[in-house]
Amino acid sequence: MHALLRRVHKAIFRSDGLHQLLAAGAFCGMIGAAEAADYKGPGLTADVYMGFQGSSQPVMRMYLGTSGARLEPFSRADDEPDFLIARLSEEAQYEVYLDRRRAYRTRMEADELASARGEFCADFASRTKTGSETVSGRRTEVWQCSGATDGPDQVVWWDPVLLAEIRKDRAGLVIELRNIEVGQPDPRLFNVPAGVRVIR
Repeated sequence: MHALLRRVHKAIFRSDGLHQLLAAGAFCGMIGAAEAADYKGPGLTADVYMGFQGSSQPVMRMYLGTSGARLEPFSRADDEPDFLIARLSEEAQYEVYLDRRRAYRTRMEADELASARGEFCADFASRTKTGSETVSGRRTEVWQCSGATDGPDQVVWWDPVLLAEIRKDRAGLVIELRNIEVGQPDPRLFNVPAGVRVIR
């Protein structure tokens, strides 16, 4: 997964294409606080849109609940996973390949865990609230995050009720949740399917 995240960062700053951005939504902070022991939000299901300034496209379906988070791409390349799961109570993430009957498990890094637990902008030196705005029908707080450890600053639209980033803009790349359905997803979505071997 860390190799996939490195490809995500390259794609964000070099415009290599949306398929390379598969994991950006969940594992770079969009999932909010998804650990069973910590998550206080109501859960959600949403479509994730990504693109540069006015060219956003739907790229994946996201599920967030007390059992974890899951991303399902609407389309994918042959070498990309069928879906991704984050189980933060295990501090682990899984890339699931159904045709190979394999799920590759990796430990989440400290900054990934902080972001996923609702500490948005965890890998920035500072954050400043600049206002509020309605995005995708949700009342959000707008935050400027500065002093990144690995790239440009970003603006985040944070939903304090859902405990999730509804939109983020980093160097012109906009990632936004749309068609948001509030409520806990089926907890079985966050399990590796039966018959799939977990590789550590």
